[in-house]
Amino acid sequence: MELISKIIKHAEKYGNAEVIISSHNASSIVFEHNNLSNISAGKVSEMHIRLSNDGKFGFSKTNNISEWEKCLKNAYSIMKASEPLDLDVVITQKNKYPNVKGIFSKKIENLDKETRLNKMKEMMQVAKLIDNRINISTVESATDSLELQFANSNGVNAFNRSNIISCGVEMNIKDVSGYEMKVSHDLFDFNKIGKSGAELCISSLNPMPVKTMKGDLVLDYFAVADILHTILVPAFAADNVQTNNSFLKGKLGKEVFSKRLTIVDNALLNGGVFSRPFDIEGVKSQKTMLVDKGIVKNYLYDNYSARKDKVKSTGNCAGLQKIPYVGSSNFVVSPGKYSKEQIISETKKGIFAKTAFGTHVANVLTGDVSIGVSSAFYIENGEIVHPIKQAMVSFNLFEALKNIQLIGKELRQETDVVAPILRLDNVQIIGN
Repeated sequence: MELISKIIKHAEKYGNAEVIISSHNASSIVFEHNNLSNISAGKVSEMHIRLSNDGKFGFSKTNNISEWEKCLKNAYSIMKASEPLDLDVVITQKNKYPNVKGIFSKKIENLDKETRLNKMKEMMQVAKLIDNRINISTVESATDSLELQFANSNGVNAFNRSNIISCGVEMNIKDVSGYEMKVSHDLFDFNKIGKSGAELCISSLNPMPVKTMKGDLVLDYFAVADILHTILVPAFAADNVQTNNSFLKGKLGKEVFSKRLTIVDNALLNGGVFSRPFDIEGVKSQKTMLVDKGIVKNYLYDNYSARKDKVKSTGNCAGLQKIPYVGSSNFVVSPGKYSKEQIISETKKGIFAKTAFGTHVANVLTGDVSIGVSSAFYIENGEIVHPIKQAMVSFNLFEALKNIQLIGKELRQETDVVAPILRLDNVQIIGN
């Protein structure tokens, strides 16, 4: 805290100043084809400095904290050379930060390398016991302990500490693959990851082609998270709305989605992967209602975009290096009332997809999606009939969410998206 306060004191002669110092103590263990291939560990620090004065803005960063004076001078030089913004950058005022629960675990902090190695080896054994034909191509476990300091020239001086652990596995039987992962602020059972991946592998054996047809698309968590993260989350970012890069421009207060759909951005979520007491600008975190029973209620703001719309920041600044730069925290789709089994039983014809790929080429502005699905299964008359080879699906996400009927009751989070299983109706399915 002493160093960051010292930097702010020196920076104030140039104008308004904000400084972030982050320290990551990270480690990774990787097995490839049952053999230990890599162990890495280390501490990495980074400093970000943002200056603003009379509408001008400058940013610089460094991985060498001892060179903070050089970093500060770089930010000042960039500010002097920059074109004035239409509005000054707002500097966060002092406020009381919330106590966010479940984002730091002493169990993770005290977890030693040997224990993790044994957990990973046992997980691989569990998978092989399910079916000895399984080839485990990759297993990776990572931990990261983060200390984040923020200070600005308005007297804000904040500190947050969190840690996280993850584990992922990729396996195959011949040309059929299985994948599973888990990310958490607390320890979890590695064996469940191996068991789930193995079961997916086995259930995917002997895939058959599917005919091109119109049908219902049942999306499991990873497919839902990938699609929503790429297409829907950016639509709520105020910077995209203000630059006409969002489908939701002009839609506040309007019923855009199904009444069954409610979405919040919740940075205070207990144990949420992206929970935090404050954002990168030092604005205190909050829970922001985005969609209430189909009606668009809010956008996500940082200080700059909020000032443009004459509202308050929602605490969603994702970085100081760009103006504006808005991002989500925990993007939570409220659960429905259906189990996975009920959703499948109420599907006359369609496919169930565990994962999606190619979402990066979807049209974020219009919501038009044409992507591939894998680890997918053909559904007929309420039953899974057989696994299918990779297929393509085509639909408009915004229209699909307007007409959505079936939403799962169990939530999952491994990314910024917290979501249940969703069924999108009347989708174009393009077979082999």
